[in-house]
Amino acid sequence: MFENIFGRTQTGVNAEIDNDISKYDSISKNSGALPGTREHNRTVGKEYQSYLSDKYKQDFSKQEANEFGKLAKESNAQAGVGLTVAGAMGATAGGLEYQRLMNMKKADALRSEGVWTKSAGLHTGYGFGFKGSFKADASNDWKSFRKDTHKVAGEGIMNSMGFMTKQQKDAFRMSGTMGKLMIASNPLSSALMIGSGMLAMEDPGQLATDQLSQAAAFTGFVSGMRLSGALTGNLGKASMMGTVGKGAAKILGGGVVGAAAYAGVQGISAGIRDITSAESQIGSSMYKKSSREYYGDISQNQATLTARQKALQQVNSSVFNDRGFTLGNEASILRNVSL
Repeated sequence: MFENIFGRTQTGVNAEIDNDISKYDSISKNSGALPGTREHNRTVGKEYQSYLSDKYKQDFSKQEANEFGKLAKESNAQAGVGLTVAGAMGATAGGLEYQRLMNMKKADALRSEGVWTKSAGLHTGYGFGFKGSFKADASNDWKSFRKDTHKVAGEGIMNSMGFMTKQQKDAFRMSGTMGKLMIASNPLSSALMIGSGMLAMEDPGQLATDQLSQAAAFTGFVSGMRLSGALTGNLGKASMMGTVGKGAAKILGGGVVGAAAYAGVQGISAGIRDITSAESQIGSSMYKKSSREYYGDISQNQATLTARQKALQQVNSSVFNDRGFTLGNEASILRNVSL
């Protein structure tokens, strides 16, 4: 939606979002405060926060209301350009971004109740949150396990490299100071570990293994929880004890799968490093299995010892064992002629 000399024009957003953007413009114009002042922004933000919370029946933080307000303001400002390509594109971009984030906010509410959604939640991401993990039934856990595991793995790998995913950036943008610190803590700690390891000249292979192991453990824990929830069925709905039991089963399952994933990455890495090493234990073991060693276990007695002594005497007395004598006299020796 945007205003121009020809009236209202659709930007590709649905009517619900169109009304939200128009509502912000209306609140801004009727605030009674001078636009651009601190008082104006505070008054408009508070009223818009109340409007969004009442309309969508879920809590909107002050930061969320302000960010949605900025997008609405951006879309309305671009609408004032008139019927131009720049104005249409600006209004559309602001409106579509507003709609995308609002869909993620709605997904937050559903996932917090244990209901799987195709879209990631604004703050829950591809999980259900603490409360939603206990409320999710077997079908929702199974859907999350099948359709979200690879996304969780991608998030873990990105974080282990020191980067945030797009969903995390959206959550960071919509969170307060404490929320921002919590979201940034994982990728920030990974970046610090990588940086300190490089400065200390640590083995790059081991450094990469440690980071990937953490990503695997995170993915394994989340997917293990979802799989455990799917296998335990609807136990949580039976009683309070059932809910606690299902929660314990999820945590246990997540811990087991997470530990197995961590050990698996460490084991594969150790195997690769050993095979490529000059002193490979695996290579040595494979060589011994593929080759044969011939030997005999002979019991020693007086006769065998006498035979061995005679053989050694024959070797020592042979002319072929005297290099000083044989070199240059090969023809004479072969004719049994002794010089």
